[in-house]
Amino acid sequence: MIIDGESIFLGSGSTVSYVARHLTNLKHLTVVTNALNVSTEFATAPNITVVVLGGMMRHEELSLIGHIANNPCAK
Repeated sequence: MIIDGESIFLGSGSTVSYVARHLTNLKHLTVVTNALNVSTEFATAPNITVVVLGGMMRHEELSLIGHIANNPCAK
């Protein structure tokens, strides 16, 4: 359902990480995520732009939470 050139948000979790593994061959995909494990799935995928939202780390999920992750333009 996800095709080349799209922009998507992927949240945290082991299932989402598994989905991310199957997207690494797409071209010109932009992935926005708050999950550290999801972002590393794309480390060797040069055709995918990854935007990691900042925030405080939630250790049990390897995700970032808080006002910075919810509103990246907040100061």
